[in-house]
Amino acid sequence: MAKRFRFRLEAVLEQRRRERDARRRSVGEAAAVATEALARITQLRDELEHARESSRDAQVMGAVDLTWLSRQELHRNWLRQSIDSGTEELATRRSELKSRQSELAEASSRLKVVEKLRERRWEQHRRELNREEQTATDEAGVLLYLRRRAAACGE
Repeated sequence: MAKRFRFRLEAVLEQRRRERDARRRSVGEAAAVATEALARITQLRDELEHARESSRDAQVMGAVDLTWLSRQELHRNWLRQSIDSGTEELATRRSELKSRQSELAEASSRLKVVEKLRERRWEQHRRELNREEQTATDEAGVLLYLRRRAAACGE
């Protein structure tokens, strides 16, 4: 009876798969955080542009309230500072994403090494089975030949 294939490093292979999957989730989370940071910056820029247009429109209409203009200027300054800090945060998030992507690449390559080893061992096992099958077939052929020969000599 043919031996069943058993890869001795199956536990290592599964551990490496779990590690790679965890790294994938980590990259996905980091990408989501970076996307949120970018969306926040875009929102702040849109709000800043809207504030600029509001001030321009008020000045064109001629009815300018200095208190309102002062508040608008303070609000625009706050928006600019928020955009600057958001841009710094985005750079940090992108750096974190890049780091996690490199960790994922390393985990994937570590997994690939064990998968290739498993594939080679499987091929080796398959060749052994084929060799055993061929040997059994050859022996059966020889026995059949000898029986026919003995039967032909015995007649």
